[in-house]
Amino acid sequence: MRLTVSGETVVSAPAIVLPTTNVAFVLTSNVSTGSYSVVDLTSRYVFKDIGLEGVQSDAMARFFNGRVYVVHRAPVDSIQILDPQQGFTIPTTHGQLSLDSGSNPQDIAFVHANKAYVSLLASA
Repeated sequence: MRLTVSGETVVSAPAIVLPTTNVAFVLTSNVSTGSYSVVDLTSRYVFKDIGLEGVQSDAMARFFNGRVYVVHRAPVDSIQILDPQQGFTIPTTHGQLSLDSGSNPQDIAFVHANKAYVSLLASA
């Protein structure tokens, strides 16, 4: 791509395609921010902070059946599904599962493709 600004020509770097296999998904969260990155395990190239949707400041992730499930704890109370085959983006259909307000999910355990259990803080 060439862009001319004030008489100068700027050439952008070629886009690097985000790999969909042989990668490590890295989620980082603390009390104020959250983000995720992907590491190509072959080249060791790091795709930093690729989640335009972002993650909340208290989140954790699990991988199951080809997708990444990000558990957003209180106050968000939801599960975000990321599809590596779509560049680690949220699918347009069934990509976000909202839980009851104040439920404070802590983890997710999968039984099979159609069943999972979500543990909630201070709930039976």
